[in-house]
Formats: sequence, C-alpha cells, structure tokens
Amino acid sequence: MVTRVRQGCILLLLLFAIAMDWVLRKTTGNSAGGIMWEGKDHLCNLDFADDIAVIANSWSSMQQTTTALTVEAGRVGLCTNPEKCRVLNQYYLE
Repeated sequence: MVTRVRQGCILLLLLFAIAMDWVLRKTTGNSAGGIMWEGKDHLCNLDFADDIAVIANSWSSMQQTTTALTVEAGRVGLCTNPEKCRVLNQYYLE
C-alpha cells in the first residue's frame, strides 16, 4: 500500500522541512567546514524553502559536502538538480 501527501497539503511543508533538516544535519552538522561564525561555530549552509546554499572554505570541501548532500538527500527520496546548481567564488564578489 502506497500513501502520499497531496500537493498543496499543509502537512507537505512540515514533512519537507523535517526531511531537509535531517539531511543538512547529517551532511554538515558535525563538519568543521564552512566559515567561522560567532566564535567557534561554523556556518556551513543557508537554506530557505527548497533552496540550499552550501558554504565551504575550499574546493575539495565543497565537493565532499555536495556529494554527501546528494547521498543523504537520496536516502529520503530527494534529489538534487545539477542544472540548477551554481558555484559562487569569493572572487566574484570583489
């Protein structure tokens, strides 16, 4: 038996938020990557609705984080769309 949540249902937003929180905690929760924030804490991601900004301090760290994010998201039935992904380098901001 397969049960689904109908599009537009308020429960869908809650379930998505719970799933994304779990994925992001598993992906970046224990990492020392990202940027220093408030003393010893690290800012590793920013998320809003269905958009996520992953923050890393090196290309290798970014690759590891995005790979882990894709794997963990897949475990709960979510997938990333490479065509919508972008990389913003600090040098673009200067």
